[in-house]
Amino acid sequence: MDKIKSFHKVILISALVLVLGGCSLQPNTINDLSNTGQVGSSLAGRLTEAGFKVYTAWWCSGCKFQKQVFGDDWDNINNIECSEPSVRSQKEICKEAGIKAYPTWEFPDGTRHEGVLSLPELEQKLVE
Repeated sequence: MDKIKSFHKVILISALVLVLGGCSLQPNTINDLSNTGQVGSSLAGRLTEAGFKVYTAWWCSGCKFQKQVFGDDWDNINNIECSEPSVRSQKEICKEAGIKAYPTWEFPDGTRHEGVLSLPELEQKLVE
């Protein structure tokens, strides 16, 4: 019985590693990322106007977390969804862009950051 429980633990941990492996979740703490509300309300629109893009996948936990950082203002972000629901293959636009991890932020100067960014970090990138 203990061998079966151990086997199930290994399977569960392996599945989590596979699911999370494609996501680059790099938050310090939720408090560091958030400061939602006033900053996020105006920041999303300014990021989109400035040419920021974020590539995400519906199944990526880091992407879900990034969306939570923005709250309702996420709808104002230039978000490129790289996977169809229930399918893990990349859409052509993401393949052509060379996206390897999610979320991937692309800045107006063409540089990129793989992983979750806090609102203050994005605000800083906006003024650079």
